[in-house]
Amino acid sequence: MKHSLFFISAILLFSSFQVFAQVSGVSSKIREIEDCRSEIFVLQNSETQPEDEQQHKSPYQKEIDSFKSQLNSLYADLESESYNANSKDKFYSFIILPYDKENMCWPIQLTLTLDNGKKVYEDQIKLLYSQVLKKKFVPYNQMTERQISDYEFLVDYYDNLFRVQPEILHSEISFKIQHWIKAGEYRFIPIEIKFFKTEGSTLQINSIQQENLKPQLFYINKDIEIRSLSEIAQDSLRAKNIILKEDTPSVVEEETIAAEDKKITGRKTVYITLDTLTTSLDFSEINVINSNANMFGTFTLDINSFLFWGLSFGTNINFTSLTLPDVYSLGAEFGAYTTFKNFFRPYSDLSFMFSSNADLSLGLGAGFDLFIKHFLLTVSANYNFNTNALSLSDWSQFTDSISQSFVLKAGIGFTW
Repeated sequence: MKHSLFFISAILLFSSFQVFAQVSGVSSKIREIEDCRSEIFVLQNSETQPEDEQQHKSPYQKEIDSFKSQLNSLYADLESESYNANSKDKFYSFIILPYDKENMCWPIQLTLTLDNGKKVYEDQIKLLYSQVLKKKFVPYNQMTERQISDYEFLVDYYDNLFRVQPEILHSEISFKIQHWIKAGEYRFIPIEIKFFKTEGSTLQINSIQQENLKPQLFYINKDIEIRSLSEIAQDSLRAKNIILKEDTPSVVEEETIAAEDKKITGRKTVYITLDTLTTSLDFSEINVINSNANMFGTFTLDINSFLFWGLSFGTNINFTSLTLPDVYSLGAEFGAYTTFKNFFRPYSDLSFMFSSNADLSLGLGAGFDLFIKHFLLTVSANYNFNTNALSLSDWSQFTDSISQSFVLKAGIGFTW
């Protein structure tokens, strides 16, 4: 008999340790993933400049590629297993709320954390009166006076018991974790939640399956972004395919996926602008009606998450004449941008323009894009240095021919 009791105690102790190890295990895996992401982030943002700077390659590209390969393996390992937690350990807990007579249940508030205290899952479930008492519930309006008296007594009894002796109930949860769309974003997938009641013997009184539980998202180091635009798009597509394969996708997740799909990244644009010239620093000489202006069609593409390039083709317009344009221009630009709130995108650029009358122009500019969905309004100002290619043969004539001007632009178009 003593040997049997010892054997049973050993099994229970091992089970508790195994649950603890699983919660600690998933915490260790996520910590290792975040350490790897941090290493990549440090390498990507090192102040050391590459020798082949014009090719925009990091001197640590081999190390970065190695870390990214390791990171993918860590993600695969994290997602390959199911994990368990028990309310008898410190990571998984619940609070029993007072009895809800309207729904005939005890609401239970669940919380699961990692070993660093990070909350990764919380939910509220219901323990029905019939589940706790293990007896069929008779609707209140069909109860006899004796049944009403017993019902109210038992509700008060268990309300008090749960308050002074909450350990009479314990719970187990099994779950999986996936890396998700945004930087540092993870998806917690509850597979099953069980509740047990111990009054003399231990009985399972409730089991909630995956189809009745909703995945939740949590974040760790969400400011550390190490992915390229194409890698972000791949993660978004991967998550979308996962959601589509599931029978009961979360509405919140569907909205998140849709928002990511609609989110405009980079500076990919097609737009038409109209500009006018002035030679005065205080802009007092601007007179659109009496001056020539230029109309340009521009196409831009992003190089990475903050650089872009573009090409422009334009012609001159005279508002006081109906004659056909006699000067055509071709230009190129290279610049930097950032995006705020998915509707405001300031940028700066360096541009070069060559015209059919041999005029050359080098410009420094700054502006901003405003966009609603894919409709674009763009405004910019450029400070230009102008000359004529014919003067290049004579250096003194060339230096004397350089002039300066402001160019103000406004236009509309599309972005994606």
